[in-house]
Amino acid sequence: MKSNFWKYAASLAMGIMMISSCDEPAPEQKDPDPVFPTETISKTVAAGESVNININPNLAWEVSISGEGSGNYFWLDDAGMKKTSISSDKTGPQVVTVVFSENEEFDKNRVCEVTLSMGGESKKIATYTRPSLGRTFEVYAG
Repeated sequence: MKSNFWKYAASLAMGIMMISSCDEPAPEQKDPDPVFPTETISKTVAAGESVNININPNLAWEVSISGEGSGNYFWLDDAGMKKTSISSDKTGPQVVTVVFSENEEFDKNRVCEVTLSMGGESKKIATYTRPSLGRTFEVYAG
């Protein structure tokens, strides 16, 4: 009888330990939804001008530019390096600089579109237009 008592007590203790050790798995941490700027900037710029864009990302982000001439006629300034995209894991207020070349052109308007990507979503946040120079001529009387 004594040996059966200890067997029952041991099995009861094991059962209680097994039940108490079963925890629900922790729910997966879901990233918050990305928060994009509400306004889209639209501006005309001059040759050689630099424009700062203030963003406040809440996730890892990437800013990229697109348009005919990106990388040559306009680019993102990454600590003095010409880039067509910049990314970071930092959140909070950030400043991104778009630089336009000093080369002026006739007959070609350059349009730079700036896109912000976070959490698998993208949104156009700015459009900059660098207009071409107007062709002029002068007539002199002989």
